[in-house]
Amino acid sequence: MKIQSAEHVRLCNKKRGKAIKRCLMMATAQVLINLPYHTLQVFDEIYDFANDQDWFAFYFYADALMYLIYLLQYPAVLVHIEFLISDTARNNRKSPLIPASRNTSVKPRSRSTKTTDIDT
Repeated sequence: MKIQSAEHVRLCNKKRGKAIKRCLMMATAQVLINLPYHTLQVFDEIYDFANDQDWFAFYFYADALMYLIYLLQYPAVLVHIEFLISDTARNNRKSPLIPASRNTSVKPRSRSTKTTDIDT
């Protein structure tokens, strides 16, 4: 068992709570983004909209629109990852995605003024 201060335990619980909230929000967003497309597919299986002459035009455009909404889940994952990285970088004051020249916590290497000549 590790001895920790009450403040450290409180900060860890706060960080864990924020991570859980973020994951729940992302999972909810994924469900809401996927739900229309899959619901339309289920209705098509039940009512066969694709082969019905009266509903084909509506189904065709609705399917295209729902598929575009479905594809929004992939940029949503990138946004989620960016929030995770920026939160980690804010806490650590460094980011793995920021080059060392722009990262203020990492000092750039100074160039050596000495040069060595190699004679062959």
